[in-house]
Amino acid sequence: MISNYISLCRDFESANLDFLDDKWLVYFVNPEPLDMLAWAAIVKHKVKTLPTVIYMLRYGCNCNQKRILDKNAMRYKLAFSLLKRHKHFYNIHLVSDSELLAYDYQQLTEMPISVVPIPHTIGDFDNKSDCMRQKNKLTIVIPGRFTPDKGASTIVAIIDKLVCTGNIDNYMFKIQCYGNNEYDVHTLENIELLKHMDTQHVILLQDILDSNDYYRLLADADIVMLPYQASRYRGTSGPFTEALAMGKPVIVTDNTWMSNQLKLLDTGIVCPEGDTDAFIQALLEMKTHLPQFVQRANDNRARWACYHSPENFINEIINIANSTTTQSIRECDRCG
Repeated sequence: MISNYISLCRDFESANLDFLDDKWLVYFVNPEPLDMLAWAAIVKHKVKTLPTVIYMLRYGCNCNQKRILDKNAMRYKLAFSLLKRHKHFYNIHLVSDSELLAYDYQQLTEMPISVVPIPHTIGDFDNKSDCMRQKNKLTIVIPGRFTPDKGASTIVAIIDKLVCTGNIDNYMFKIQCYGNNEYDVHTLENIELLKHMDTQHVILLQDILDSNDYYRLLADADIVMLPYQASRYRGTSGPFTEALAMGKPVIVTDNTWMSNQLKLLDTGIVCPEGDTDAFIQALLEMKTHLPQFVQRANDNRARWACYHSPENFINEIINIANSTTTQSIRECDRCG
């Protein structure tokens, strides 16, 4: 760590930072403790007037709070402490797009953490108009990478049980699972299992989709299912945000940022992590009461999309940059 820290300091030291003053806004996306330590050390000596600095804490801190000497926790605490000691520390702002992550990071610092929107854009596509009438088969879309943290094994188990019990005829699964070098052996095995499971009711999308094709996929969904690992998804989810902005009912794992949003909006069903039976029961419940779920999703659609928009994100960042708030966690009104 020391050698990396010295290297980063040298990089900052060699950079021309004379142009930085209080008229500038410097935005760091998910900085590591090392980045914050180096920046705190350099600006203290090189920059006469500290610009407004915003640190976006978008991913987990990877700390074990129960361990007294957790290395990552100690690094974050040191970095936050140095930032707070800067004479212009009121120009430094911590933000996150997840209330759960804001809470986690708040355990490491006394600096306030603001919760901001997710700047996602939504494709201009109409939803399927026939999902409100009785249907023999529902389209279940599972977007994103087909990796262990996104519940790949759970997805395989759900489809396998539906096939074995003869209930697969009620559904058409469209699963985005394009290959890349990040896949481990287990993920590749899960893809092969799906290929040989039921080709009539499972469509694997293994090519990378451009934005238009991706939004067409979401628009074609009756239900979006995201059985993610709870420990990895205290942060936000792009597919979840986009699904709600398109008025789609969703099924997600409990104890995640997604489940917290659903409990407020009532536009989907929450299931225990890895509980195959619970996810299958959720599919059945949605099939039985689909018009009601779609209505609730559409009722929240416009407000959700308006809040989680690039324009609102920029406005929130500007408001935070111009503020000197001292409260612990500032939550924005997600419902407009």
